[in-house]
Amino acid sequence: LQLFLVDALPSGNETDKLALIAFKDRIAQDPLSVMSSWNNSIHHCNWLGVSCSHRHFGRVTVLNLDGKKLVGSIPPHIGNLSFLRWINLSNNTLRGEIPQ
Repeated sequence: LQLFLVDALPSGNETDKLALIAFKDRIAQDPLSVMSSWNNSIHHCNWLGVSCSHRHFGRVTVLNLDGKKLVGSIPPHIGNLSFLRWINLSNNTLRGEIPQ
């Protein structure tokens, strides 16, 4: 008899990935195709504009999308990036607030 335990809650790095996907889903226009790298074939730490912690695998510490001409809104899920230390969304047309 084999038992497999599956945690119903996403792990920390899965939570970060889901927050980034929620951000991507709110982008209405991406003329530079920045979000094309944000897909399941690439680990989210390798997505354009995303940097992760070396100590805490998969945890996003930097989100830098300055000047990418993105149009859309900022989802509240960005607040789930609990290891985020620096965010730069300048020079885009994004509405909404960045949760603390």
